[in-house]
Amino acid sequence: MHNRLDSLDELIAESPQDFVNIELSDDACTGFDEEEHAEKRIRFHVPRYMFLQADSTSSIIDEKAMFGFQVAENNSLTYCLSISDLITEQPLVKVTTDLFSMFPTYRVTQFGKEIAKCTMIGGNGMKMGFIYKRRDTLEQTTATGDFLGHHYYIHTPTGIVARVSMDKWARRGCLALELTPGEDILHVIAMTVIIERCVHNERMSLR
Repeated sequence: MHNRLDSLDELIAESPQDFVNIELSDDACTGFDEEEHAEKRIRFHVPRYMFLQADSTSSIIDEKAMFGFQVAENNSLTYCLSISDLITEQPLVKVTTDLFSMFPTYRVTQFGKEIAKCTMIGGNGMKMGFIYKRRDTLEQTTATGDFLGHHYYIHTPTGIVARVSMDKWARRGCLALELTPGEDILHVIAMTVIIERCVHNERMSLR
């Protein structure tokens, strides 16, 4: 049976620029950036350049320090990250590299079962973007913006669901991650970690 999730590689290979040129309207960005809506969002402090530190683990903590995630790096052949509950230390998901994809691709697994796949497109003169696709809903989530400058939006076809920035409320040395209520936090965290690891870790070869 044809796998709709795996067929994403074929579609990107046929016309990668179409996937990168998914633009957000100025109104959508402005609407999300308005401070009057900020108090309703869930906010996290994400360590900046988390994978360039000597320590192989980093903590992503919510603004009220009520809960968070621990991200650990395992430099295996397939490059593995694990994301765990910061308080209980319970493993939540693992991220591994798909060595056989045309574009840099990362598989997100939970209890040994793949739940999502994230593909980086662009770079080397092309506009960069990320496509994240879940297996349960087959919903396509896209990240566009200034990745090198740590300012980008994560959005679905229905609108913006999260923003990563260097907003002033973030702690020193951290990025500000804001999510709209009702979004699946774990999937957004996984996508953000993949983006930051992919774009800002100089030790990783972007094939």
